[in-house]
Amino acid sequence: MRVEERLGRGPAAVVGWLRAHPLLADGLLAVLLAAVSLIALGYAGKDCDGGCRPGDAGAVALVLLQTLPLAWRRRHPLAIPLVAGLASAAYGVAPYPDLTMSVPIGGLVAAYTTAAWCSRRTALIVGGVIAVI
Repeated sequence: MRVEERLGRGPAAVVGWLRAHPLLADGLLAVLLAAVSLIALGYAGKDCDGGCRPGDAGAVALVLLQTLPLAWRRRHPLAIPLVAGLASAAYGVAPYPDLTMSVPIGGLVAAYTTAAWCSRRTALIVGGVIAVI
């Protein structure tokens, strides 16, 4: 029996399945990023010295707004980055602890989405707005 038969064609089968189901793939990505970001929020809150509000409902809501809308990123390549970007900016100015990542990962994936799925002109405009923010 060949190795591919025993492993079910391996990674190629998984990649093929994800390409055939883009909404589900994006949903899995969104849930994974939300989980990682919420775990980072939990750990970042332990380092607060009274100057920030760790893990309250507002912080959790903003983290979820940065990540969960990514499930619809291919269907709405401008609206979803706008939501994720505004949530990232709001989190950055709010008195919440810095996450362990230097860049909000949801905002980064959203920016990539615009570059990958929109015209070059639109991607440059959105990149300029991100740079200013």
